[in-house]
Amino acid sequence: MKKEKAIEIITRCAKLYNDNLVNRNFLFVFTPVNKDSKDIQYLESLFLPKHFLHLTGVHINREGNNRKSNSSDFYRMCLNGKLSPNKFELRRDGTTELKLNVLTDAMNIHKIPKMVGDFDNSKSTLVTDKIIGTIRICVGFVRDSNAKKFYVPNTVLQEDTKKMVYKPYARVLGIFSKDVKDKVYTSYTYLAKDITIDDIITNDELKNIISLNK
Repeated sequence: MKKEKAIEIITRCAKLYNDNLVNRNFLFVFTPVNKDSKDIQYLESLFLPKHFLHLTGVHINREGNNRKSNSSDFYRMCLNGKLSPNKFELRRDGTTELKLNVLTDAMNIHKIPKMVGDFDNSKSTLVTDKIIGTIRICVGFVRDSNAKKFYVPNTVLQEDTKKMVYKPYARVLGIFSKDVKDKVYTSYTYLAKDITIDDIITNDELKNIISLNK
């Protein structure tokens, strides 16, 4: 992939990240794919400006005037349409192109995922904890080093989620959203077709963190 094409994709996705994900928490509610199980589980995620770089798969070129650039600077550069070929490098192993092929879809990770699971370590070069996605794309999440109750995105993969996680994987029932400054989740972005809000809010923990706008 030529850098000009990469810039086109990254710049477009930075705007989508800004519109959909940045400075927000998303609550993923799920249950193991087991007909005998009604175990409702969940994880909370956090999307900040600095996380966008990891999803693109590129390296910042820190030579010369870019030596002090960081991941947040990179995001602002992309958002402002100032990303140029000399400011980043594609990975030589081809993984950058694979990520960019599905990066646009990944900007809708708060709306499209059907499955979630623990990463099965099937890829020796990949370090992540949770995998959330579809049969075509998925996003990897790791525990945030500062706010350990949250998982943060650290990779995008052009893979079937089921093939990346330990069995059984879990089915996503619903996804809830809030601003990082808010204490409770006030809206939802996804709800499985046969699921109601009452099906999801089945325990005190979820009741305490979900308060939908009427």
